[in-house]
Amino acid sequence: MFARRILHHGPDPAGAPTEITARVVEGCWFELHQQGGCGAGELSLKDGFGDRSAIEIGDWLSFEYEAGERWYLGRVEQRTATSPAGVRLRLEGMGIELNEVFPGGFADDSGDAPPHRFGQTDLFVNDPDHAVETFDSAPDISDLVRLLLQRYVVPATHIQYASSLVEAPVEPAGLESVKFRGEESARSIIKQLALAARGASWGVNAAGTFFFLRPQATLLTVLREGRDLTLLEESRDRELLFNRLLLTGDYVYDVIESGWIARRAYRFRGNYVQPESRELHGERRIRLWIPWIRTPADALLFAREFFRTYADPMSRYALETKGRRTLLLPWTGTVRLEDRNGAVIAVSRLQSLRVLFDQAPRFRLELGPADPRTLWPEPPQDERWELPELQQAGGRVALTGGTSSGNESSEESDAS
Repeated sequence: MFARRILHHGPDPAGAPTEITARVVEGCWFELHQQGGCGAGELSLKDGFGDRSAIEIGDWLSFEYEAGERWYLGRVEQRTATSPAGVRLRLEGMGIELNEVFPGGFADDSGDAPPHRFGQTDLFVNDPDHAVETFDSAPDISDLVRLLLQRYVVPATHIQYASSLVEAPVEPAGLESVKFRGEESARSIIKQLALAARGASWGVNAAGTFFFLRPQATLLTVLREGRDLTLLEESRDRELLFNRLLLTGDYVYDVIESGWIARRAYRFRGNYVQPESRELHGERRIRLWIPWIRTPADALLFAREFFRTYADPMSRYALETKGRRTLLLPWTGTVRLEDRNGAVIAVSRLQSLRVLFDQAPRFRLELGPADPRTLWPEPPQDERWELPELQQAGGRVALTGGTSSGNESSEESDAS
């Protein structure tokens, strides 16, 4: 039986909770995401204007279905009070703290941390800051995620790390060399690593523990039109189909010797095409800025997984359920969608879930991949960069095969 509890923990999510009286709760919802874990939430209270400071910005709230069964944990990001009575609290899950962690630094006079390089090998000895960088071996994406959690995230946030919740991809996803200088947030880095790791799920759950998991095939539930759903919409959008990727990465430094030594810098560029998709659908181009990539192998790893997701037309579904007892965690499995006669419409990973947490909880679900233009927005202006004389990265990208070279094969190299 639904016995909703809204708990106020104060500035520490592990603090002793105080229950918010149900009679003052006017409305409540929250979101869970395959990429991010606990997401946005909102709580509306009937508190008087004079009581608006009872919950401060930065305080933590948790939502329980019943005593001891937590469904959500979030931090108060915004408070809006209306006279004479009414307080609305906007929340974000603990994954928001990943936005506040910036691995590495410039090692300047301000006492900034040194640049931090991860990977398998040292390819960039001409970097101006090479002498002051620190290095950790991270032969695989999951190794890098673990190191980021242990070195940077856990010491600076409330996020907990459990080694069992960081999984290696089913197929090897090796890294050559990446360096961070305190410019990208941990969230930005992990978001991009997750795609390269064959679409890993990542985020922070309601217990405050980080996860980075392989795609799960476990069937979470079956939702049938007319029986379980009050809303069913399907959309197929050509705007989300991409088969040419222009990828801009980090700076690469050369030393040119001609009687004197000069250092030249250029941005890593990769131009990748998925030929089967382009032949079927015409050219659909997208530009992405992934600031830590600067080797052909690391770029190809990312490009291949991008095309696996976006090189073919895809359906996305929006659903709304009747009242439900069991919470669906988007990072733990799939949903099977059926028509009124029980025929399968789709079996898909759950991308996002909004829980309407009043009376019997109702779910609003989104199935299908997220819009890459939202995940990786373009900068506001066009940018051109000096091209390297020798290193070229790009080519046709097959959806099978290794990741040892920037070009899929010498016969298929295509920079057009």
